[in-house]
Amino acid sequence: IASGRQILLRDLIFKIATKLQKTELINFGATPRPANEPDTLLADVTRLFHEVKFTPSYSIDTGIKEYVESVAFYQV
Repeated sequence: IASGRQILLRDLIFKIATKLQKTELINFGATPRPANEPDTLLADVTRLFHEVKFTPSYSIDTGIKEYVESVAFYQV
C-alpha cells in the first residue's frame, strides 16, 4: 500500500488508534528500534502514476475510517 506521500509511522498508528478510541494502548518507545531500520521509508510510485495512470481514490483518513468501520462490523 503506497501513495508516494510520506507519513510517519507513529502518526499512522495514532490516527488508527484514535479512530478505534484506543490511544491509551499506544506505548511509543516500549521496544527499541533496530539499528538497521531506516529513518524513513517512502515508496516510489512514479511508474504507477505515469504508466498505469493510477490516482488514489482515498485519503489516508478516509481509508482508515472505512477500514475501521468494516472491521467493527465483523466484531459485533
